[in-house]
Amino acid sequence: MRVLPTAVVFDFRETRLSGIGIRIGAPAVRENWVMTIVSDNSRRAPLERSQLARQNLFRHTTIFLNSTGTNATATLATLQEENKFFLITAQHVARLLEKKGEKWSYQNPALVVRHLDNPFVRTDLGSEASYSQDLTLFELHAEDATEMVRLGLSFYNLKTPQYSSDEEYGPDYFIIGAPQSAEFIANSELNFEIRSAGVNILEEVTVDGAQRFVEVEAAKAEYSGMSGGGLWEISYPASGGHRVFLLGVVVREPQQLQSTVDPFSSVGACTIRCSSRQSIKELVERARSLVLGADEQNS
Repeated sequence: MRVLPTAVVFDFRETRLSGIGIRIGAPAVRENWVMTIVSDNSRRAPLERSQLARQNLFRHTTIFLNSTGTNATATLATLQEENKFFLITAQHVARLLEKKGEKWSYQNPALVVRHLDNPFVRTDLGSEASYSQDLTLFELHAEDATEMVRLGLSFYNLKTPQYSSDEEYGPDYFIIGAPQSAEFIANSELNFEIRSAGVNILEEVTVDGAQRFVEVEAAKAEYSGMSGGGLWEISYPASGGHRVFLLGVVVREPQQLQSTVDPFSSVGACTIRCSSRQSIKELVERARSLVLGADEQNS
């Protein structure tokens, strides 16, 4: 499933990862589903309508690439009224990227190699500890954001309200990312998978009186490398179409659920922890305050 913009001319001259001669292959798109738990017995959207909605989610997602393959996921976000553009990912992802010491390449629908060419401003929230937010935000230079859009990516507006009016179908929930287990290099071409995984919302996790995390249930699979991908809600208004809403960002690898009858038997599903919408809001507010403080010091 490739989402390409219309009426755009691409420059395909740079088609290999820097310094290693590896081309980017077209990512395969795989969809994992878990049995949806619907408390109000609402109808589920037809597959075709759900797939159309998920095409938007793929454009709000990019994968970091380097000489060893994929390196986890980032969610593209913006504050449109402030003309600010961000990549939101997990803090441990940012640490691993910096450890590589390479230019940061990012996956895009045009399948060309592009890097973040301009300095960005990094803001962290929490730490990599088990019940800390583990979030990082990169505020992008306008030139990098413009190039991403030109290549077919799209920045999600963080001011988008959660849909709460009449629905034709019950909402769906998905996480999106690139599991490292699905990548391989053949004939000097990097091939990898972008996975869209249907999930159930299990519970919100409160830490120090604040709702910091959302835990979700996903079909049993390998999700290592999906940290930094979004947890998305897709709503289906009665008037038609769809709405997407960013509920959180994946920050913890899954834990396998256990049977309540036999503690040594799995039930074919796993839990994934995501930093919550509230945590994303705190991250953005922290980035704003740091920039404001720097501006005041420089004035």
